[in-house]
Amino acid sequence: MVRRPTIAFHPPENPHQPMIMIGAGTGMAPFRGFLRDRAALKAHGVPIAESLLVLGCRDPQDDLLYADELAGYEKDDVARLLTACSRVAGFPHRYVQHAIEASADEVWSLLQQDAAIYVCGNASTMAPGVRAALGAVFRAKTGAGEADADAWLAGLRSSGRYLEDIWGETAVV
Repeated sequence: MVRRPTIAFHPPENPHQPMIMIGAGTGMAPFRGFLRDRAALKAHGVPIAESLLVLGCRDPQDDLLYADELAGYEKDDVARLLTACSRVAGFPHRYVQHAIEASADEVWSLLQQDAAIYVCGNASTMAPGVRAALGAVFRAKTGAGEADADAWLAGLRSSGRYLEDIWGETAVV
């Protein structure tokens, strides 16, 4: 099934703007295009900003989609890949929200450089977990409370720096 997104879900027009892409399983599909776009620009000598892909899967041996391609993007400094594996015992990050919180310094650094955040995946579990993790990063880095973190995330959303392409049962936002 191919469905048209209800929002303009595409990489920043300015290749100098960092991106944080967060997805799980098939939620990585748009990010493959985002990374191809940035790789093509870089191949033509256009400087590109840092990109972070936080990608969840069950087991990287079985279902880390496009693993070789993603490794190539990492090798070519197009994006850094941070994985979360829900079915691997002892893996450092079980879900993408855990990877975000564990990489709070890197996430915060990109956000301070006006990174755009893209979330693609499940509306009832992953998306609220990502929002909570980003709020936790904000609170940890600023000392602010939950209400301020919610307002910060709402500000990112209203400015177009936080976009979600999510499906399934939608959680109340």
